[in-house]
Amino acid sequence: MERPYLHIVPAQLYSASGDDLDMFRKLSRIFLDSAPAMFERMLAAGGSADTGAAQACAAACHALRGVTVLVGAHALSAPLIDLERQASHGAMPSAAALEAVRQQLQLVCAEVARSVEEYAGAAP
Repeated sequence: MERPYLHIVPAQLYSASGDDLDMFRKLSRIFLDSAPAMFERMLAAGGSADTGAAQACAAACHALRGVTVLVGAHALSAPLIDLERQASHGAMPSAAALEAVRQQLQLVCAEVARSVEEYAGAAP
């Protein structure tokens, strides 16, 4: 029996991939390759004193949120919406907020990696 997914909804990405298991796996790997780098861009923007840092942070939050929605990582998408909104108004995310996102992203990435190996498509 397949272990439940607590941080992602694999069927969401499977559906978005046209119910194509090979495409699902490719998109999952792309997520694993790109999401951590997107988070690092958030961190870099958050630690910058540049006047455009807040907008860069908002853009990074938006990009990361987009891919988290695709894999059904709703518990991660929600705080990214808030951080994007705050950054678009000039407020930089707190260290605690960034750490919470980091921890949630690690959980999401672990489940996405597991889904590449275990997920066999939506149940009939």
